[in-house]
Amino acid sequence: MCGRIAIGVALIVGLLMLVACSAVPTQTQPQPPQPPVPSLPSIETISQAAEPGLYTKAFVAEAIRRYDAEGRDAALAYYNTTESVDGEWYLFVIGEDAQVLAHSAIPENVGLFVKEPLGIDADGFNFGAAMLAATEQGNWVSYVYENPARGGFLETKHAWVVKHDGLIFGSGWYQVIRYDAPPPHQNPPSDPEKVIA
Repeated sequence: MCGRIAIGVALIVGLLMLVACSAVPTQTQPQPPQPPVPSLPSIETISQAAEPGLYTKAFVAEAIRRYDAEGRDAALAYYNTTESVDGEWYLFVIGEDAQVLAHSAIPENVGLFVKEPLGIDADGFNFGAAMLAATEQGNWVSYVYENPARGGFLETKHAWVVKHDGLIFGSGWYQVIRYDAPPPHQNPPSDPEKVIA
């Protein structure tokens, strides 16, 4: 009988040790630190003329904040009004399926898809595909597009596009080089933020 008790106690102790060992947290590989997301100054403190790239980034960030605060329907409704336009800055929003959901400066673009022909510029550059490749960190896409603030002249547009909640939020500024004869897109400015309009 003592032998059975000893075996029973040994089994119980063994089971308790197994349970205790499984409760010890396993070590995971340390995750590399994420680069900090740079905070942007308030849009009211940025000069459009002196810092068009920074202003564009802040304009898009403000739109994303509005989207997060007010919801998709309210934000899209607002960015489909002329009230949301600030000079040559207007927001466009592209859906998961590449359909334009908001475009206050050129309302006839809403419902179209940023694919051929809408996403191909006057030089044949497929800016639609470049926009659809936007990341959550954002990236610049430079292309030739009509400037509604200047009567639809074709100019080089530098758009900042950011992927957020499955949508692409974008805005941009125009660089006047020569009306209706823009430079080829294979050589956009190395840093659109530093090009002065």
